[in-house]
Amino acid sequence: MLHGLDLLRKQYIKYAATTGQGHTPEETIKALAQKLEDPAGAREDRRAALLSLKSLVRNHADFVSMHALVPLVRWIQVGEKDEDMLRTAVECCLALCQVPEDAAGRARALDNMARLLSEKDSLLSLISLLSPEHSFYTRFGALQWLVCIVEHRRAEVQEYVLTAPGGCSAVLQCLEAAPSSSTEIIRNEALLLLPQLVKDSVDIQKIVAFEGVFERLLDIVAQEGRIEGGVVVQDALEGLETLLRHNVSNQNYFRETLSIPLLAPLLFYPPPLAPQASEAAAHERTQHVQAFLLQEWDEQKLNNARILMRCIGHLVDGQGEGHRANQWAMCKGGLVEALVQLALASLAPAALKAQALHVLASLLHGSRPVQDLLSTMVVTPVALIQHPAPAEGQPPMELSWQSPQPAMLCLIALVLRGPGGTSDDQLPLAVRCAALHAFEALVEQNMDVRMTLWHAFVAAPLPEQTHGNASQILLESVVHLPTTSLVSHAKTSAFDPYRYLFASTLLSYLLQGSDTSKEFARRVRLNDEGRCVADATVPSMDDDEPATLIHVVVGNLAMALREHGETVRRERAAQTGLTNSSEDWTKIIVGYLVLLSVWLWHSSSSIQDFVSESANLQVLVQPAAQSTGVDPLIQGLSAFVLGIAYEFHAATEGDVPEGVLTRQTMHPILHTRIGADQFSTRILCVKSDPRFASCTPEVLESVLTDVQPSLWFTWPFVEFWKDNYVRVQKSILVDPNTSSASEAEVPAELLDARQRILLLQTELARVQAEASLVEGLRADLAKAQEGVALADQERQTAYEAHEATKKELEAAHASHAAAQKELDARYATAQAELQHVHEDLQSTKAQLDAALCEAQQAHSAPAPVEDAVTVRALEATREELATAQTQVAHLEEAIQGKVELIQTLEAQLAAADRATQEARQAAEAAQAAPPASAPTQTTTSDDTLAEQLSSLQTENEDLLVLLDDIMEKRKKEKARMRQAGWEVSDDDSDGDEEEGII
Repeated sequence: MLHGLDLLRKQYIKYAATTGQGHTPEETIKALAQKLEDPAGAREDRRAALLSLKSLVRNHADFVSMHALVPLVRWIQVGEKDEDMLRTAVECCLALCQVPEDAAGRARALDNMARLLSEKDSLLSLISLLSPEHSFYTRFGALQWLVCIVEHRRAEVQEYVLTAPGGCSAVLQCLEAAPSSSTEIIRNEALLLLPQLVKDSVDIQKIVAFEGVFERLLDIVAQEGRIEGGVVVQDALEGLETLLRHNVSNQNYFRETLSIPLLAPLLFYPPPLAPQASEAAAHERTQHVQAFLLQEWDEQKLNNARILMRCIGHLVDGQGEGHRANQWAMCKGGLVEALVQLALASLAPAALKAQALHVLASLLHGSRPVQDLLSTMVVTPVALIQHPAPAEGQPPMELSWQSPQPAMLCLIALVLRGPGGTSDDQLPLAVRCAALHAFEALVEQNMDVRMTLWHAFVAAPLPEQTHGNASQILLESVVHLPTTSLVSHAKTSAFDPYRYLFASTLLSYLLQGSDTSKEFARRVRLNDEGRCVADATVPSMDDDEPATLIHVVVGNLAMALREHGETVRRERAAQTGLTNSSEDWTKIIVGYLVLLSVWLWHSSSSIQDFVSESANLQVLVQPAAQSTGVDPLIQGLSAFVLGIAYEFHAATEGDVPEGVLTRQTMHPILHTRIGADQFSTRILCVKSDPRFASCTPEVLESVLTDVQPSLWFTWPFVEFWKDNYVRVQKSILVDPNTSSASEAEVPAELLDARQRILLLQTELARVQAEASLVEGLRADLAKAQEGVALADQERQTAYEAHEATKKELEAAHASHAAAQKELDARYATAQAELQHVHEDLQSTKAQLDAALCEAQQAHSAPAPVEDAVTVRALEATREELATAQTQVAHLEEAIQGKVELIQTLEAQLAAADRATQEARQAAEAAQAAPPASAPTQTTTSDDTLAEQLSSLQTENEDLLVLLDDIMEKRKKEKARMRQAGWEVSDDDSDGDEEEGII
């Protein structure tokens, strides 16, 4: 190595430092690459070039990739026999193909891989370096290089390996290693390469399988300490899993190579005893089994065991002959027994138990030998009991061996209560779902197991058995609610809803598709404590006889619905202190409805027992008919159960005892309380509910990986519901005197005739409705005709009144015209008289003024007595004249007002004439039709005008009287003025004329 470094220093000085001129790194790398490609060059020069390129990769990877990668690959292809140089070249290429974290480096590495694969036979040269004839470092670097390429360019490498001779064999040779040697490192690196190389390539998987990869991997696991080994065992098991996943050929080959019996020992479970084994061998095996149950588990051991469980699961994934052959091989090889002991009786972690139960369920499906083996097994569970406050000298934890019990009952207890043996223990939901999965597979198509379990459930408990032992826990969980006497001592404690949901599900598995099981269930009678006390087929003389199981289930359903409603009310009121939510009660209700659906399906006798009390039907009708305040899932399942009860209820009126509902009785109840449309909608709501729609065939397995798991249904019921919900949905449309089966067998002609009859019935109903509507219209028409006759009479009366009013109006018009003419004449006379009065007043005033002047001139001389009297008379006359002028002015104003009033009355009279004309036209038009109303308005207007005209005539007469008084006073004043010697104008003729006019 020192010699190599010294040589590197000298060559670097030679190529990188020349006198008078420096070289850039890129030029240096180009020169080094040329040295590699020069076949005439010395080996030492090529060695120095390789070492120089390796040292330059760290800081100048881009230049080395650009100028030296291809020369490096080509030099490797030449196959020069120098391990140090090969190691240097491989490590240099590995450094160029390793993908760093930065984007630029990643792009460069991927581009280098593409250029490498584009070189002809480059992979062949790389794979040839895996041969044992090369040194450790060369093989190790080549493996790392190949792992890097396969990780990012798997398809190209797999395509080349399939065509290259000995490609897979070279990789498998790396799996062979001597203990405690450097070849173990090569083996471990090859274990990392194997899963990547065979992934998603069935052909390569077959090639390596036939070249003995299974034996080599199992040997590695055994050499490394089985599942207690480290990451090497994990890598080997991951390679085994990759080879078995979705590859039926490899699964069959694995069985044919007798590798299945080697799986149980990997879990440290002892192999089965030979037929003629001694007692010592049996005792020794029992000790090994106890050691298996008590073994400790660390994280790496748990990971290895879980990978092994996945490998076993891949072997039983199928459904054909290979699947059954694998099941049989595992049953005979002790693997089934190992899984049962691991899941039901050991101290294994919960995650491993759940996985083992799912694998066990796959083994039980359709395999009668495995089911019989489990049904006859007896296990002795062991548990760790923790002491919260241990006494002095007492360990904080101690082992507790339970009494031996059948594996089937232990499986049921695991579903309902979980490990620990007490109801207070909390079991992870994943383990309980896995146990439920295993129980479903156990009772599938196996009536012997079902009836064995039924007899165990109803058998009287032994004196030493406690209340709630494994044989009684299932019925107790079905017939008792959390609010019953079983938990009366802990009313404030929260209950486990999954216990009651799973209990109903387990019982439905026992009943599904089995008339024998349903008949046995109908014979079960329970007392107040929930224990089987009598056979329902034996008549009882006691009035207060025990209830049948189906009646107890319906009664508990009614109580659960009531508790659910109360809990919902409290939640809406935001009350504190609630130990369980309404969702918990919904799970219990769903469990009961699922049980009833399976129980009543195709079981007329069970339906007859169900409807023997009308209150049972009401329990389901009420939530299905209620519009608000009920969970849609509960409504839909209730309607589904009602549809099943109606569909398969074959009893008629003469076949059932008094008080039992028949199809003829149920049909109107379903149609009036729920209705056909609402019934269909309720069932469809179940299909769209996310709690139902999210259930898949892998729902029980997914609980193990979900962050917040929640289970509502299992796939068997969901599949059953989806297969039959359409039939149940249409069931209430079938006439109660027939059945869906008979309806399905009728010919198309009969169905067509029924459709025609239905159409005619619909048309008849429509016609009858229209006929009743016509009768109503006729009654309305008669009333309308009576109204028209009455309106005609009123119109005739109004017309006659209108004619009379019209005549009166015409007479009033004539009278008004005459009065108008008379008023005009009087008005003209009054105007002339008023003008004459004005002239006389002016003349009198002038005379008075003249007389006053004369009187003032003769004031100094004593006037005779006559003159004094005359003066006083004149003064009095003057005052009267002033008063007369004032009255004349007032009279003029009054006359002017009357003139304006006369004009207003004339305008109103003209409007009344127009209204009269319009009324006359309306009356003529109304003779052909009933008048809307009498011309009351016109009559009223005429009456008002007549009253105003009469008032005006009266006022005019008063004015004329007043004018006559004034004229009379004027005459008297003139006479007095003449007596006094005053000169007064002679107007007697005018006065006579005026008198004649007046």
